Amino acid sequence: MEDDSKFVSTRACKEVEKLIKSQNLVIVTGNSGSGKSAIIQYIALRYRYQGWTVKPVYNAKEITATYSLEVGLQSKILFVFNDPIGNESFDEIAYNSWKEHDERLKACLRNNKMLLSSRKYILLDNRVKGILKDKSCIIDLSDDKHKLNNGEKENILKSYSSNSRISKDDINGMLTTEEYFPLLCKLYFSDKNNQTIGTRFFTEPFNVCQEQIRNFRNDSKKECKEKYCALVLLVLCNNQLCVEDIQNNDCLKEKFKLALKLCGMKKNTASHIIGDALKTLEGFFVKKIDDTYRFYHDFVMEVTTYVFGTDYPEETIRYADIGFLRRRVNLKSSNNKRKEEVDISTIYLNDKYSNDLVDRFFNEIFGDRLLDVVLNPSSGDGHESSDNPYWVKESTFIDVFRTDKLHFIKPAKRNVIVM
Repeated sequence: MEDDSKFVSTRACKEVEKLIKSQNLVIVTGNSGSGKSAIIQYIALRYRYQGWTVKPVYNAKEITATYSLEVGLQSKILFVFNDPIGNESFDEIAYNSWKEHDERLKACLRNNKMLLSSRKYILLDNRVKGILKDKSCIIDLSDDKHKLNNGEKENILKSYSSNSRISKDDINGMLTTEEYFPLLCKLYFSDKNNQTIGTRFFTEPFNVCQEQIRNFRNDSKKECKEKYCALVLLVLCNNQLCVEDIQNNDCLKEKFKLALKLCGMKKNTASHIIGDALKTLEGFFVKKIDDTYRFYHDFVMEVTTYVFGTDYPEETIRYADIGFLRRRVNLKSSNNKRKEEVDISTIYLNDKYSNDLVDRFFNEIFGDRLLDVVLNPSSGDGHESSDNPYWVKESTFIDVFRTDKLHFIKPAKRNVIVM
């Protein structure tokens, strides 16, 4: 777990601490970048100091397996679980795993404690049932009672800006920010270049981050191209890149060559050059866990994939994770004149790419990500099959809209049975 020296305890944090003392499950929910993970990490560290075994877990099965091993040993365990049923969107597979272990999880909670964090819109999904819907367990960081007030924001700002001089006007401008505030404070003071941007870093974070990425792309300096190439490769690798594996993994080697080509770099560029570029991006764009690079935060990943998707739509369709396509890509038909709400992080592609999307999704139907393609409720718009919900007749389906609904958008000559 990361050092908590910069952490500022808030009303919400104190409420979570109070609640976890009196009951064994607390779910911290809210928007991305609101401090959910930081709160449960801070409390987990305090429990570790008190002699508890703190166990970070990544799926429900891990919890029940640990519980089985510890039964009879009288050890006190605090499980810490971020995004148990999905990160960017509701994850049917993860939720089914949670339901499958439901009884064991309840048994585990009789003698142990669990701190969960989840994005609010995922927890509000109509498919979520059971203890994850128990309001007595939930602390919502976005409601009026728990969201950051100006005093708390200013304390967070001061915890990161101890050696920086900020004018009162700039502070007041920063305090108007509602989204990502704790994250933005951390990123802003991690790099002096960010501080030259001023309050716009807080008021327009998506645009600022996007501009920085595009500056890497457009700058003729060699080191800037290398940084952009490193970010492109991380997108192609779906946010999981071990540089040492590039030369030993054929699929990774292919993506590395493609990244070099897209970024206008020499074919014989050594993989360690990209590794060096990733090192310079640590602390803002990326982080390194063991030997694997990941994006620093979901927010940074969303901005980077948005830039990549708008710059290279064909490569995005071909290489991006199927879950990302499902959540973040939307086809805008040239004949579609409906007025729709525009999401700043959604990639809107011309309908000329529909054939490419069709091919990608049909390939996935027979691959490992079958459930990610088909396990979504029908849209209720008259396209459902009369008998089997997984029968696709005379239509090709592409789940490219962010509503997690199936949309049938292109006639096809084939019938597909999904078993």
